[in-house]
Amino acid sequence: AFIPDFGGEIVDDLTAELFVESMRDELEILCFEAVGSDELDTRGVLWGGNLAMICSLIGTPYMPQIENGILFIEDVSEHPYRIERMLWQLWQAGILAKQKAIVLGHFTDYELVETDNGFNLDSVITWLRTVVKVPVVTGLPYGHGEVRVTLPIGKEVGLATQNDIAYLLLEEHDHEHDHD
Repeated sequence: AFIPDFGGEIVDDLTAELFVESMRDELEILCFEAVGSDELDTRGVLWGGNLAMICSLIGTPYMPQIENGILFIEDVSEHPYRIERMLWQLWQAGILAKQKAIVLGHFTDYELVETDNGFNLDSVITWLRTVVKVPVVTGLPYGHGEVRVTLPIGKEVGLATQNDIAYLLLEEHDHEHDHD
């Protein structure tokens, strides 16, 4: 069954199913293809959203002050050089270095031109891994792509990668049995 998206578009069945599971707090694990992602196994507070909006909050009292978090970002209609500029801003503001991982969602609806001389989103990801030195995971189905997952912002989650697959663990962690 198709239901209208908040933006008026049609939502695919998987997006609708993930939305309902997330709203009912029934979504325990999200697996997605993360080709070329850094290997990691960590926990942190999940936060993020649209990259341009996050950057617009820097220097305001509304910018989340998250340390040791898992930052997820996406954007639409932003050329890779603009994405790089916004990531530089987050880096220079000290925000990226405080995270346990950076998870990249959809970056869509931009057009590369000949004068880009090969500079593309992969160039930005390579720069991010080289300069920031925080694990980077790609492929999160979040943003403006066909399949979009609803994420529990502000919840502590686990994130692990293995063999180009990422696992976002959304279930509650049982701290009582940590020492068993």
